[in-house]
Amino acid sequence: IGYREITPLSRNWLITEGMCVRSHEFHYSSCSGLPKDKYFVAMTSALGQTLGPDGYASGRVIASYNHIHFGQDTRLVENFIQAME
Repeated sequence: IGYREITPLSRNWLITEGMCVRSHEFHYSSCSGLPKDKYFVAMTSALGQTLGPDGYASGRVIASYNHIHFGQDTRLVENFIQAME
């Protein structure tokens, strides 16, 4: 729980390849047996510690405990709007 930097692990409509997004993880749980291509992001702590994969992404579904502020990168807003069209 705390501040994170997240990068995409699977192709998804929100955080695209090459992006690194700051977030706040407010809760956690574990999931076993999830195929590697379904994890949403790789997480790093604010201190640079690798924390591993997080979340789920498939099609238009994204599930994660990370809160993302869209004001940090206009591509987040653009990607969101484009996905909803």
